[in-house]
Amino acid sequence: MHQRLSTRVDRLKGIPYEPEDRGDGNPNIGFRPLKGRPHESSLIPEARDEPGLLYALTRLNAADTPFFTAGCEKCYNFMGVSARPIGYLEFVHNSIAAARVEESYWQLAAEFDNELTQTAYELPVEFEYIVSPTRFNTHGFDGYSAAVYVKNCEYSPYRVARRQWRQAVHFLANFLCARPGAVPPLFYPT
Repeated sequence: MHQRLSTRVDRLKGIPYEPEDRGDGNPNIGFRPLKGRPHESSLIPEARDEPGLLYALTRLNAADTPFFTAGCEKCYNFMGVSARPIGYLEFVHNSIAAARVEESYWQLAAEFDNELTQTAYELPVEFEYIVSPTRFNTHGFDGYSAAVYVKNCEYSPYRVARRQWRQAVHFLANFLCARPGAVPPLFYPT
């Protein structure tokens, strides 16, 4: 496995999920379906001021990609004039059959590992790939989703750190968008 990639399994979650007040002035707006409506990505508060996340949401929710997004977040972690950005992008196979199969997500992780190796990825930004059992509440079945945490390895000058983090998020989004199209039936027909 590429030195910049780690994997794990997480806890059960539900999609869609309700809004919640985190008590920090940055409320979670809940799940907002964007598939086929990527122009609405700018309505997501977590992405509004972060071009990397906005790019990823817009790209992944385009009609021709095999995924839809389920959530995202970012934090810059300041230390003086330096920063260490960390954030995540959560996504689901738009194909209901693929979303039901845990192995489809681990196969994607293996392909991402291969992409990191073949492109000689060297940015000082790590990826943590997490697969979670997921209850698709409005569809009434269980399946899986994946979240990829994108984490700068070290504190760097703010502009440098943010640029590196954004490049890593673009790398991830471009990789996901290059996967073969979704096989019907779909969560969000396009």
